[in-house]
Amino acid sequence: NINLEDEVIETNKELNLSFRKTEAMLLNVNKAIFITDSKGIVQPPVSKYCEILFHKDIVGENGLKLLFFHLKDNSKEKELILKAWRHIFGQDKSHFLSVESNFPKNVVHPDIDQKKGRHLKISYAPLFDKNEKLNYLMFLVEDVTNEMLEKLQVKKEV
Repeated sequence: NINLEDEVIETNKELNLSFRKTEAMLLNVNKAIFITDSKGIVQPPVSKYCEILFHKDIVGENGLKLLFFHLKDNSKEKELILKAWRHIFGQDKSHFLSVESNFPKNVVHPDIDQKKGRHLKISYAPLFDKNEKLNYLMFLVEDVTNEMLEKLQVKKEV
């Protein structure tokens, strides 16, 4: 019992250290990083940059509506996203890769500081359970507004 108790204490220390490292990364990265469950609900923890980019705490929000609010009901793009979304959870990596192209890589998000909105680049990272089945989807969202504005400026000058 003493050995088991020592092992539990050591494991808890390692988990706590891992959590602190993850928390430090999420506080200092300049990307919005968050995970959603199969219903699209944002789960904690999220990167600090999420609050800067979206001007609010997004935990508990619907991540799909947050990023893809602009899609019209019954539009082909929205139907493709929702169909892919419904079919990725509980499936393996190859299934995710076969439908990943249905998820937008770029969106324009409204923003009070940018009258033409923020240009966001989105990457997706599936998170699998011990059986190699997808149970969460991580979103990595980068604000590329400045790069887009610079490209537009260069095009105007040419």
